[in-house]
Amino acid sequence: MIDIFKEPQPDHLRKSYVRIWEFTFERFELHVHASFEITLMLSGSIQQMCNGVTKTLTAGDVTFISPNCLHQYYSSGEEAKIINLTFYPDVVSNDVWKYVDVSKMPLVMKLDGDKLTAIKDTLDSIHALSTGYMEPLEKSVYLKTMIEWLVLKIFSYANSSAMKEDSFSPAIIYIHSNFTRNITEKEVAAFMHYSPSYFSMLFKRKFGIPFKTYLLNLRLDYAAGLLESTGLTVSEICEKSGFLTPVYFSRAFKKKFGVTPTEYRKK
Repeated sequence: MIDIFKEPQPDHLRKSYVRIWEFTFERFELHVHASFEITLMLSGSIQQMCNGVTKTLTAGDVTFISPNCLHQYYSSGEEAKIINLTFYPDVVSNDVWKYVDVSKMPLVMKLDGDKLTAIKDTLDSIHALSTGYMEPLEKSVYLKTMIEWLVLKIFSYANSSAMKEDSFSPAIIYIHSNFTRNITEKEVAAFMHYSPSYFSMLFKRKFGIPFKTYLLNLRLDYAAGLLESTGLTVSEICEKSGFLTPVYFSRAFKKKFGVTPTEYRKK
């Protein structure tokens, strides 16, 4: 079992931490914690008890448990291997939480094919990026972005009722899934089957800022996380964050953070 992020003791520091483990086990005793928990079954079979309800989990099952849920896991007599991710609520931004209905939790679903691959690949990426990194998650927006994408995807896979009734839920999932490439407002409007002008009006009314500003901030926060948590060059980060030119990237970055990308990394 690998404890990637060590939970700090002071209460005022606890909320921004995350743990991800991949391990084989026989039993977890009844427990409760203040974090969300995502579990992916890789192999074997286990019993999950959550708030008095017991379910059998096998390979391909994904569960999503809310904070303060009394729960335990125990094997069904065979070795079981899982990936387990826990994170505090403020790791995920309000722009994401307002599109999911946490009252539908705990979620339990069977995934296969592309859906299972998408969830496992994302958890593997979080695991790989996190190994050996012992700093608060708030210093790694890269991980924050992946966890937000994971939350949106799991809720969208669960069932339509787990997503709050809101016309912009698909748009937010689409933007957070594609912001590192050269997407446009026109493209997202077409995805939503709206005219560009109508989508633009609705988006600004919903978020208080234009689509371009929302997208820019998302890319800049992602770039800041890469600067802090990777050894990629500024040019590589520029490209991976969805910017077309280093000059525009540096100018936009300095306008938001007050320093150039190179200076930000040295802080």
